[in-house]
Amino acid sequence: MERGGAWGIGLLMAHTLGLTVGGIADRPVARDGAVVVRPCLHLTLSFDHDVVDGAPAARFAQTFTELVESAAVFRVTHAVIASPAR
Repeated sequence: MERGGAWGIGLLMAHTLGLTVGGIADRPVARDGAVVVRPCLHLTLSFDHDVVDGAPAARFAQTFTELVESAAVFRVTHAVIASPAR
């Protein structure tokens, strides 16, 4: 059994999850019933379907999108970690 499809091309990755981060570009989006221009980040998630089923992958993608859109993943607490005395 081959995994090359009709073209005989092998897998590009041998991982369970692949994340490709593209550029940010201004795009028209719908907000509150109006079309406005907003910066959009292009992300591509690739899953190995032999390891991850579609439903959990879709939930992960939805949660990841919500976190990035809310910028919650970028908030950093200002905790100071003291280095041990020598």
